[in-house]
Amino acid sequence: MSDGVAGPGAVALPARPGVTATRVLRAEWVKTWTASATAWCVAATVLLHAAVALVSGYNAAAPAAGGLSGLLSLGLVVSQLPLALLGVVVSAGEHHDGSARSTYLAVPRRLPVLVGRAATVTAVAALAGGLAVAAAWASLLPFADRVGVTLEAPDGDLVRVVAGTVLHLLAVSLLGLALGAIVRRPAAAGVVALVWLLLLDQLLTMLGSEVALAIRAAMPGWAGRRVATPDEGLADLVRAGLPADPWQGYGILVAWTVAALLVAAPVVRRSDV
Repeated sequence: MSDGVAGPGAVALPARPGVTATRVLRAEWVKTWTASATAWCVAATVLLHAAVALVSGYNAAAPAAGGLSGLLSLGLVVSQLPLALLGVVVSAGEHHDGSARSTYLAVPRRLPVLVGRAATVTAVAALAGGLAVAAAWASLLPFADRVGVTLEAPDGDLVRVVAGTVLHLLAVSLLGLALGAIVRRPAAAGVVALVWLLLLDQLLTMLGSEVALAIRAAMPGWAGRRVATPDEGLADLVRAGLPADPWQGYGILVAWTVAALLVAAPVVRRSDV
């Protein structure tokens, strides 16, 4: 009769077998940070944000709207796109190359995978947002003596604008993650993100009707950017009769993001790979 003691040739089992939240998070962390798309999207975010500030500083001939705050957040319209696409690639990329089968075979409940990806994408977006603002400030240094550029006393809204820029990028990256999980095709989800965050925004602005502007005010891109808009820009919105509360605008973006994640959760859990 066996006494429960392993023999000399027995293979020891892992002390803690099975799937744990920590292991899933570690796996998604490694996959995201080692993917080439991550480095490219972070670099594109930083370069686009800095390039807009650089061009603005170079062409400055009058005090910039919003002062330093306006210059540091001006590139957000375009710099949000690479991180939205990163979220798409992180969630939809494995469906494209077929590796999702292995991932979900290892984690049958699937939702921990979505949570792990969300945590990792949030960390990447926070890093990219901080670097983007720092790069924008550095790109303005050569033009510090121009009339329209000031890098000295920070504006009263500078903390909100800088924090809002990073927060906007965080929410947009998670929105892209949710879209990728729902659509499961990187190209298609990327097009949806591009149209939703930028092209539809620009189209509604061009139309200019009250209905079009009301719809634009509820769109995640335009509403979310209000949290990174200087006080001077918010005052212009008030004079134009448009919604101007920065945190209310960010709340709209967060609401869209949460809603998209809530739709993505059952899709990830129940759909075929």
